[in-house]
Amino acid sequence: MKKFSLLVASIVAGIYFVNAQTLDQNTHAPAVGDSYSFQYADPASLPPSLGNPGSGNTFGFSGLSIYPGSNTSQGVTVASTGSAAAYPSANVAVQTGTNNIFFNSQSNQLEFYGGSLFVGGYPIMLNYSSPAILGIYPMGLGTTSTGTIAGTIYAMGNNGNFTGTSSFTANATGTLAVPGGMSYANVMRVQTQQNMTFTVSFIQGTLTVNQYDYYAPSYSNFPNPNNNWSLLTVQESTLSSTLGSPSVQTTVTINSNYQILSANNNIKNHDIKINVLPNPVKDILSVEIHGNTAIKNIQIIDVSGKILKETKDKNIDCSSISNGSYFIRIEDKQGKILTEKIIIQH
Repeated sequence: MKKFSLLVASIVAGIYFVNAQTLDQNTHAPAVGDSYSFQYADPASLPPSLGNPGSGNTFGFSGLSIYPGSNTSQGVTVASTGSAAAYPSANVAVQTGTNNIFFNSQSNQLEFYGGSLFVGGYPIMLNYSSPAILGIYPMGLGTTSTGTIAGTIYAMGNNGNFTGTSSFTANATGTLAVPGGMSYANVMRVQTQQNMTFTVSFIQGTLTVNQYDYYAPSYSNFPNPNNNWSLLTVQESTLSSTLGSPSVQTTVTINSNYQILSANNNIKNHDIKINVLPNPVKDILSVEIHGNTAIKNIQIIDVSGKILKETKDKNIDCSSISNGSYFIRIEDKQGKILTEKIIIQH
């Protein structure tokens, strides 16, 4: 995870919520045991506008070009990273590969203490003595905060210091459209900005990070139960120094399951009803269809998005699948999709 804020939670389709949600520790902050799978997208495919401040937006990301392959971030204990002494105020770390970033998650706010990052295309290590505040809870539309930050920086093979300012604003709500015709109502956008001045050996420079995170805490069937990862993140960073021209980088990430997960089903209407029974299931899971439709495809999917079974049979043998939580994805002949959470318990 190469970001100052959180890549946070999954994406769902065809939902009808009216009011934007309030973010809190359970729906915004990382927690030990979380796991989040994400993909990178081509920044050149971003829309001209990331959405206006205020309510009633349509965040139009349906044209994103998403790169193949996925990455996984996990919430782990600070002690497990081997960096507890360097980050004594942190109580949770987010680990992506060999990189770790550190947070102090509290019931009233989220503090960021730094870690291993890629900014402006360069690997750096930040350690905040005065942390960046990334959220104050409860956080609704219009919640904002600005403060000072300071700490040490390791970059370009040298140690140094930085000072600056950090701010966040929950500045927009609306509907988020993503590739594949999916759209998610009830989304909140949180914008975070950090502006630093640093000195590393004889090198002086500035670092600016501007990030947009789109959250949807309403949805109940995310892979990690607290729904505390963003649906989509856009980060813009600029690194300038006395060594040469500025380095500018835009990174776009999206939940790997953005076309799989669904909190509601868009097959159901006045004429069609689908039941999935029993749930929990021991061996055979049955799909019952009432109405004028035909099934094209049925999949059993784990929480990482891996397809475990694919069939057209309405009676699905789950005896070979380990106990746990999964998703069943049903597509009809018209391309409408139903996804529901199931529990397998032998």
